[in-house]
Amino acid sequence: MAVATYTASQVSQVRRLSVGQNVVYSRLEQAAMTVSDIVLLAQVPNHAIVTDGYMTVRGVGITTGTWKIGVQGTLVDAISGATLTSDTLHAGASLTASGIARITSSFLPFKVSVSDDAASQFVWLQATFSAGSGTATQSLAFVMNYLIDRD
Repeated sequence: MAVATYTASQVSQVRRLSVGQNVVYSRLEQAAMTVSDIVLLAQVPNHAIVTDGYMTVRGVGITTGTWKIGVQGTLVDAISGATLTSDTLHAGASLTASGIARITSSFLPFKVSVSDDAASQFVWLQATFSAGSGTATQSLAFVMNYLIDRD
């Protein structure tokens, strides 16, 4: 079966130049998902230090669901030197119709650092539906807090 990739709507705009505390909120309304479907949750700007984040699921007909939360591709954390991948931030978030999952605290904070010459100055955080079933529309919401330490 083909894997589908969905992009959550960012309700609040990602700010790359706002020094200090910033918050991104995104959401996705989607019919039943299949295993390995990916949701792009939020863009994280270059030089951002992610301090917290969580994902919730709401919906009827969701019997169970396990999600992996991480970054699209790979990223080397500029603080710890750890390599972040598609499941590093939460390898098995078990979410039911009213579940909530926080980014694993052992990886917080982490800093995004891409080359200043790179075409994209953002990194995507993503969630991968790794196990479970859902028969109706579900609503995903994602909130992330981050700091910008320079202009």
